[in-house]
Amino acid sequence: MTLTVSYAQNCEDIVLERLFKARGPGRYIDVGAGDPDFESVTKLFYERGWRGINVEPNPTLFSRLAAARPEDINLQLALSDKPGRANLHSYDNPAAWGYATISEETVSRDGNFSRVNEVEVSTLGILCEKYGGGMPFDFLKIDVEGHEKNVILGVDWSLLRPRTIVVEAVRPGSHTPNHDEWEHLLLAAGYRFVLFDGLNRFYVGDEDEEAASLLSSPASVLDSYIAVNHVRALLALQQLKASLAAAQSESAELARDAEQLTRRTEQLQSALAALTTAL
Repeated sequence: MTLTVSYAQNCEDIVLERLFKARGPGRYIDVGAGDPDFESVTKLFYERGWRGINVEPNPTLFSRLAAARPEDINLQLALSDKPGRANLHSYDNPAAWGYATISEETVSRDGNFSRVNEVEVSTLGILCEKYGGGMPFDFLKIDVEGHEKNVILGVDWSLLRPRTIVVEAVRPGSHTPNHDEWEHLLLAAGYRFVLFDGLNRFYVGDEDEEAASLLSSPASVLDSYIAVNHVRALLALQQLKASLAAAQSESAELARDAEQLTRRTEQLQSALAALTTAL
């Protein structure tokens, strides 16, 4: 059995695949795209020929996106309810690269946001008008560390109608839900809530019974998937086994050489003893 590799942080790509795997390549919008490989909701789909718009204000992550996704539209900016400029707050800790936001409220609750860079700000509506090409998008993912409401306010939902919307629905770094701040906007736009996976909330159109059914449960063993971290661990284990086998082979060869040297040493010692006796 072939397992699907999940690259996403919480297997969001596996849940979405249930709805989209039977169709050909589609289109996505990834707001707060992050790294193109690590914890990416869209990597699985990009590998299958999907294309879309990635929005990422972090300059380091944007550079990786631009290099790894040449056929996507990659935009180094933040999104809000109106265009302009804003301060992007992020952690100094390189291991916490995903924690970046223009939400001053989020920053006020977390003293670890110590790095500040000014970034361009646009809106979801402007992006769709400029880059949408008049074609529909299949899914939209929003992960902006507490700025979700502003992003949702920045578009006319009668014009942007993705089949599925995935929004991070807890306060950054916590289990505290925050969907009460913005969910009413999606419900009023004709979407309904179908799944909370512990991190994100999934929404589909009110009339879309198929999507509501297929996206009603989180990823499970029935989805026949494997997390990319497990794949990497297995590959590392295979490499270690290969290295161990090579070391064992080298050790065996050295043992044979040592045995030959021991025998040769014994022969020389015997010859020396015989010579000494003869003299």
